[in-house]
Amino acid sequence: MRNKKRPFHFFLLFILLSICIAYYFNSYPPSYIIVWKFISLPLLPLVGILFMGAIFSLCTYLFHSYLQGVLIALLLTSYLLLRFINLTDIFFLLVLVALFGTLELFFLKKK
Repeated sequence: MRNKKRPFHFFLLFILLSICIAYYFNSYPPSYIIVWKFISLPLLPLVGILFMGAIFSLCTYLFHSYLQGVLIALLLTSYLLLRFINLTDIFFLLVLVALFGTLELFFLKKK
């Protein structure tokens, strides 16, 4: 059985997105609002999207699977979203892990 080569561009994307996240954390307060022409956007959703992309690219690089990268990125992002809205009980974490574990098994059986 041959080992697949790891797609190095996912690792580079992870490094780039991590640098962007670090820059935003160090340069702007969390309540900062980006204004561009007629659009005003809070910084927090942008950092969340960057975080999700960084986790996706890292997990895809490590596990050689787009599906596992998407599922782990969604799991971590949804957990952070729950923490942000003060749903910090351990039950929510267990439900999320059970949900995403079930989704992983469902997609694994479909193959």
